[in-house]
Amino acid sequence: MEQRKLIKLGNSSFAIALPKNWVEKSGLIKGDRIFLEQNVNGEIIVSSEFKKPGSEKEIVLNIESKTKEEIKREFTSNYIKGGSVFIFKGKVNDEISKYIKEMVKEYLSCEIIEKKNEEIIVKDLFNIVELNVINSIKRMDNNIRELFDIIIKGIKEGKITKNYVEEIKKIDFDVNKFYFLNSRIMMMGFSNPSFIAKIKLTPLELFNSWWLTFYLEQIGDDLKSITKKIGVERFNNKLREILVQILDSLQKKYQSSLKIFYDNKSEEAYKLMGDKKIIQISESLYKTSWKLYRHINESVIRIDRSIYQIIKIISYMKDENGRKTA
Repeated sequence: MEQRKLIKLGNSSFAIALPKNWVEKSGLIKGDRIFLEQNVNGEIIVSSEFKKPGSEKEIVLNIESKTKEEIKREFTSNYIKGGSVFIFKGKVNDEISKYIKEMVKEYLSCEIIEKKNEEIIVKDLFNIVELNVINSIKRMDNNIRELFDIIIKGIKEGKITKNYVEEIKKIDFDVNKFYFLNSRIMMMGFSNPSFIAKIKLTPLELFNSWWLTFYLEQIGDDLKSITKKIGVERFNNKLREILVQILDSLQKKYQSSLKIFYDNKSEEAYKLMGDKKIIQISESLYKTSWKLYRHINESVIRIDRSIYQIIKIISYMKDENGRKTA
């Protein structure tokens, strides 16, 4: 923690010197305005008006001789770190060019704006400072509810069809978009104090919101994984009943956890933490079909743990004065 001496200015004002590092990160220069706000604890919060950078953050990615996985990892890393213009350089064949075109669709508002012989330029067109983080969480939540509904419906019908599988992939694709976006917001927020002020979140709210979206994305992945492991095989009545029980219990527990979040009732979270019903039902699957249990139980346990972590995050989302922190 840095210390500053209080300097008296005239008869009615006092001044302190602001840290140079904060001023530079906020993009401030002499003559710019800063804003002071007193919170309920009597502390003064100093913030700057968020300024969109004068020049976009340009990232050059050398993709020659790289695999698709390497290209995606490098692009994702730089997208999350706040890159806005991505220049893919190198001699690439049609397959890699097509892959990049499809890959950027996984990131909200990223589009190819120019393509040359040895250069593909992708630009992020999203105005990130206008984003409402809670709306982003709601979008992911709605997608996950839809995933539960589709999978349960397919099992009840006795078979998860190829159409259901394709629909699940598309929904999970949308979940991933918003997870990447929220990861990008968190990185930008921690590196630029004025950005946090602009999107009207505290650092704690930003961190908690990111953790929440992290587990939402995990649940989406595991629901998709269950679908793959179940495959398109038909189930007998006993198996169908147990699978519906497992997923129905997970869905209800998940919906309860998000209701606590929206209603801001963190005290309800403690009650939900002790729910062990899913594990008990999962054990009945073990007795009925060891093969299916072995295939999907890991994903079931992970979903249950992700829901538990969401509940735990919600229980932390009030400060000592009872105010919601995310």
